[in-house]
Amino acid sequence: MIDGSMAFHKIPREEFSLTRISASVQQIIRHLDDIIKRTYEDARPRTAREGDTYKLLRDPKGGEPDERSREACIERAIFRKWGPVTRISCKDSAFLPSVCQFIQTYQMPLKNKRRDAAWGKIDLVGVSFEWLPVVIELKEEKSVETPLRMLVEAAGYAVAIRKAWNDTKGCLLKEEWRESIRVMATSAPKFKWPDELQTVPIICAAPRAYWRQRRGKAGVEPNALPKEAWKALADLMSALNDKGFPVTLVEFDAKNGLGDEPMIDQVASFAPPV
Repeated sequence: MIDGSMAFHKIPREEFSLTRISASVQQIIRHLDDIIKRTYEDARPRTAREGDTYKLLRDPKGGEPDERSREACIERAIFRKWGPVTRISCKDSAFLPSVCQFIQTYQMPLKNKRRDAAWGKIDLVGVSFEWLPVVIELKEEKSVETPLRMLVEAAGYAVAIRKAWNDTKGCLLKEEWRESIRVMATSAPKFKWPDELQTVPIICAAPRAYWRQRRGKAGVEPNALPKEAWKALADLMSALNDKGFPVTLVEFDAKNGLGDEPMIDQVASFAPPV
């Protein structure tokens, strides 16, 4: 059971199962304001006292961290192809037209202390056409996690980004973001950065093979979502959009490349099949 006392990152994993999607979404929407508020309160932005950063300036070759999982390899492949060095302000080659110009970083840490175990790292962080953060949650082809799990994770991160930007108690994100854009995107327009971040776009991305399974025949194919589950996801996407977290579902080809490194191509958005 999901209620208003829960933050996005504290919702139990069993609530994201195929058989629970519709009921879980109804409960999330019913308590959405409270869940966003609790997530915002729980987020602990990094400050100068921790002496760490949000890792917004990465090796352009995507050489770190040294993680060889399929998901990590896809993250680095996307960063190498659409990172700031190769895709600065070029709309014709944007990662996702009208939503995300390029990828600023990957595996961006959120927690400010080791004991903040519930907070992980954002898979990818992109740059919108307003030069502001875009949260990208990624799943690989063989992931058994449902799209609801992906969406709720991303929503939690988006709320945390909003908190980190808006926090006035020594938070690093706003200044670090401005500096990273200045360093990596010299063509960025000169304008006053917003004091408060009202909108944080979300992208839920996975290879076409992942989405093909979810769009399969429900009850026959093991990972296929029934029509009512897709309708529930569309409803949650709409509700999040109204709260300043517009969601885009994205699919792409992930072909075999050299060694473990995939080749990413044909990135495209799609609407829930309802």
